[in-house]
Amino acid sequence: MIEILCLEGDSDRIRLVFNELKGKGFLMNAVDANSLLRSFGNGGLVEELLWVWKRMKDNGIEPSLYTYNFLMNGLVSSMFIESAERVFEVMENGKIKPDIVTIYDD
Repeated sequence: MIEILCLEGDSDRIRLVFNELKGKGFLMNAVDANSLLRSFGNGGLVEELLWVWKRMKDNGIEPSLYTYNFLMNGLVSSMFIESAERVFEVMENGKIKPDIVTIYDD
């Protein structure tokens, strides 16, 4: 369901559905998080992008290379360069290293 809403790009409805699901005991998983990050990043919705990132941390979801790349793409395309640089540093110093997509994805 989250994936379908992401394809539609309706960020308000995505938040509403996510909160309803959470109220029923469903937690965000890595697939949901990556779908949301990709959708919000492609839409230039940085506030929503960071909302998902926080929810991931709150739910103990470990970011993958895909997660970081979706996050970086959203930040860079919205000109949040300093934030993207901080994420890049976290990647360089962590267990998940940047790849060619992290550096050159447009």
